[in-house]
Amino acid sequence: MREIRKPLIVLVVLLALCALVYYVSPRAAAPVVDDAVLSAAPKGEASAPSPEVLAYLEHSSGFQYLVSYNGRSFAPAVLTIKKGETVRFINNSSKNMWVAATGSSGEVYPGSGKDCGQSAFDMCKTLKHGEFWEFTFTEKGSWSYRNNADSTNTGVIIVL
Repeated sequence: MREIRKPLIVLVVLLALCALVYYVSPRAAAPVVDDAVLSAAPKGEASAPSPEVLAYLEHSSGFQYLVSYNGRSFAPAVLTIKKGETVRFINNSSKNMWVAATGSSGEVYPGSGKDCGQSAFDMCKTLKHGEFWEFTFTEKGSWSYRNNADSTNTGVIIVL
């Protein structure tokens, strides 16, 4: 019986030490959600939509998918949708965003931009934080794009 008692006491002491270390050691803070993702207005500022955004929304028929730009990348970077569906590209960063077709995944999206560009899939302007642009994909294919304000940020929309 004595042979079991000594290892049992050692085990209890070790468990007590582990519990003490657990309760005394600092814990990692819970992850903080970036307010920029939750709000279209910059942190600490509440602002009404601009007249341009209100006019755009008045003619918008809605969107099925959302692509968010965070200043470093688009999320999701690759999105698969069906022909005729609309994607909203929103700028959730403090940097400018200008979505434009590149053709790096094959062909450039057909059509021409209203005011610029070689493709209908081109915003033709930069957007600031909280602003967005919607595009309805009417052509099947794999359509690559980039942020013309920072061409290292790219994405692909696959239209089935």
